[in-house]
Amino acid sequence: MPFKSRPAPKPDLAVWQDVSDRVHNPEGEVNVAIVGKYTQLEDAYKSIKEALTHGGMANRVKVKVNGLTPKSLTARTTSPRP
Repeated sequence: MPFKSRPAPKPDLAVWQDVSDRVHNPEGEVNVAIVGKYTQLEDAYKSIKEALTHGGMANRVKVKVNGLTPKSLTARTTSPRP
């Protein structure tokens, strides 16, 4: 018994194209610092980095995440200013 299949309808890619446009053509850029003990490890704080990236996509901005150790932050904030 042969199958009687019909051609599939063309997919609506409008939502996916919008997501792609937000990623590849951001309207701005923000820098975010994460302070933590293990920021030098690539997978440390991964969920926070991903959440920031997704928030950036929703707001049409590229998010640059920088990791800082508490020690480096303390050294910067306690040094006297000229």
